[in-house]
Amino acid sequence: MNLYALVGLCFLPVCVMVGCFLFFNKELKFYYYPIVIGLGILIVIPCSFIQFFANKLPFFYTSSFVSILMSSLILSGLIEESAKLGFEALIPHKKLVFSSFFCCAMLFGLTAGSFESVIYTLNRLRTGAIPINHSQAMKFIFERMISAQLIHMFCSALSGFFLWTLRKRQMKIFPLILSIIIHGIYNFFISFGHNFKWFAFAAIIFAMIETRQIYKEVSAGETNE
Repeated sequence: MNLYALVGLCFLPVCVMVGCFLFFNKELKFYYYPIVIGLGILIVIPCSFIQFFANKLPFFYTSSFVSILMSSLILSGLIEESAKLGFEALIPHKKLVFSSFFCCAMLFGLTAGSFESVIYTLNRLRTGAIPINHSQAMKFIFERMISAQLIHMFCSALSGFFLWTLRKRQMKIFPLILSIIIHGIYNFFISFGHNFKWFAFAAIIFAMIETRQIYKEVSAGETNE
């Protein structure tokens, strides 16, 4: 498999999601898709820049339990989700109903996770950690599809709830706090490798459950207005 095919494979979930939304959500106009996908790609650049320099701070550079935990909560949780929130706020929303904005939030997060997968894959190929024409490259990408890309998607959805309620003057900050904590906990466990990966998947499942529950609550509030 060549390099372009691997990059395309990273964005396969985005293509599938766009196809599903085009079929099931006729209210979401087509021009929203390139805007949301573009923002999802762009957000990875400042996040990577900030994390690159923050990781060089003495506190985050150590391998102690406390350092790894705080690094996960602050760098991956607070900083990354806050930066994503800023870009997510740029999604045009005035003509969107809640369900369509929710779709945009999920697509934004999935795109960010997909582009992050591209960067990680290219870096591993560059360093020789995985050969380009090897099943390990595909395995690495598929593992990120069901882990990192999902956590980005659900955390962006949770942040989206905060944005929507803020604009409706009914601010619910809990979903935003939840997205920061869940992302941080996910990164904490995933940093220990395969021995603790099931705890990371538990964070994904929890994020999915909370996303569904909060969606129902916010949607019910929209109906009652």
